[in-house]
Amino acid sequence: MTLLPVPDLTTLSRGWRDWILFAEVEEHLRDRGSMNVRRDSIEWAVLHQAADYVRVGVILPDRIQWWDQAGAALSSRLQAWLDGAPVEDPLGPVTNQFFDITDCAEELIPENLRF
Repeated sequence: MTLLPVPDLTTLSRGWRDWILFAEVEEHLRDRGSMNVRRDSIEWAVLHQAADYVRVGVILPDRIQWWDQAGAALSSRLQAWLDGAPVEDPLGPVTNQFFDITDCAEELIPENLRF
């Protein structure tokens, strides 16, 4: 996948009532035929954060931490977070990394996708 649609309303709609986990973005892009799900998911995050459709956060043991980086810095931080997965818990980073949709994104989601 070279170009990702922004806004990706189908994936954003998953955040209507809860956060969108990084794993959910990967799943959606895999279903769409992505040949490099990790790279495309990071690109999705960077593009949607830049468009002010999502806030990027991570669930830590004692708190939620919001990330303020953008562009290449956000891409690098996401990659480092995902690469840092402990061998005993390779799913941890993709289920702890999440996206919270913004009011701007909420306004774009059509009624039929609000679930």
